Amino acid sequence: MAYGNPEPWLRKGRGWFVTLSGKQVNLRTTDKAEAFKRWHELMADSHQRRELGEDPLLIEVLAVFCDWAEQHLAEKTYRWYHRFLLSLVGFVPNTLSTSQLKPLDITQWLDANPTWKASGRRPAITAAKRALNWAIEQGVIDRNSIAAIKRPAMPRRTSTLTPEQRKLILDSAGDRPFRELLLAVELSGVRPQEVRAVEARHFDAAKGTWVFPAAEHKTGARTGKPRVVFLPPSLVELCERLAKRWPEGRLFRNTRDSGWTSNAIRCRFKRLRNRLKGQLPDDLCLYLYRHTYATDALENGLNPVTVAELLGHADAATLSRVYQHVADRHDHMS
Repeated sequence: MAYGNPEPWLRKGRGWFVTLSGKQVNLRTTDKAEAFKRWHELMADSHQRRELGEDPLLIEVLAVFCDWAEQHLAEKTYRWYHRFLLSLVGFVPNTLSTSQLKPLDITQWLDANPTWKASGRRPAITAAKRALNWAIEQGVIDRNSIAAIKRPAMPRRTSTLTPEQRKLILDSAGDRPFRELLLAVELSGVRPQEVRAVEARHFDAAKGTWVFPAAEHKTGARTGKPRVVFLPPSLVELCERLAKRWPEGRLFRNTRDSGWTSNAIRCRFKRLRNRLKGQLPDDLCLYLYRHTYATDALENGLNPVTVAELLGHADAATLSRVYQHVADRHDHMS
C-alpha cells in the first residue's frame, strides 16, 4: 500500500505502519489483524486527545523522529537512535502521550534492561531526550517532560600500554593482518573506526598522510575540515604495500581479505585478555592504543595543541579531559 493510505500499510522488513496527522506510526506488529486493531485504538484515542488539545502520543513522536533521523543522519547514527527508541516504545503503553511520560518511566525502562551499565544507560537517556528536544524544535510538543533526568557519567579509561605490553600483544596476535592493524593504530593514534575505514584513496605516500574528507570522519560535520592523519615512515611503507595490493576498498583487512568489523576486533581482544590474563589491563581494547599514543606524546614533550591536532580534535580540551594519563605514570611525574 502507498504510505499515504489512511489504513495501515506494511513496510517490508519492519512491520505495519499507519499515518496519523501526517506522521508515520509504527504499530509494532507484523500481523495484519493486530495492526488494524491497534490502528482503531490509536484513532479513537487520537481523536479524543485532539478534542481536548492534548499532546501527541509518545509512540507518534518517536516514530516521526526516527523517520527524520533515517533521512538526515548517518546510517550508523540512525541505527543507534532506532535501537534505543524501539526499546522504549516496546516498554511504555501505546496510549502514553508525551506529556504523560515521567522520569520514573525512563528509570523503570533502564532497570528493565539490566545489561545496560553506565555505557548503555547514558546513550539510552541521550536518545530519548534528543528525540523529545527535536520534537520541541519542530513545534510538535511544548516541553520535554524528562529534561531533568541526569545521565550517568561514562567510566573513564585509566589504562595505557607499556612498550613491553605492546610487544606481548604483537607477539600473541597470531596472523599478520591483525598485527598490521595493531601497528597502524599504535603508530598513528587514530580512532578504531578510522583505521577500519581507511582506503588507498585516502593515502598520500608523498606527504605521508591519510586524508579523510569532512563528510567521512567523526568531527567533519561540525568543523567542516578534513581529518589529516600524519604517518611515521614505517607506517607509510606498510600503507604503500597495502595500497598496491588493495587499490580499491579497505586497506586493512582480515585473513579472509574482508574489512575489519568492530565486533571482530572486540572478539580478538577478548581472546587476548583471556589468554594473557594478569599480564594486560582488564579493559584492553583497540582504543587503549589511542590513549597510549596521546599520553606518550605528552610525556615526550609535545605541546597539547599539537597532540590534539594529531588526534583529530578541534581543541585540547578533550585531550586533557579524556585521553592523557600522564598523572598516572608516577615515575614520570616524580
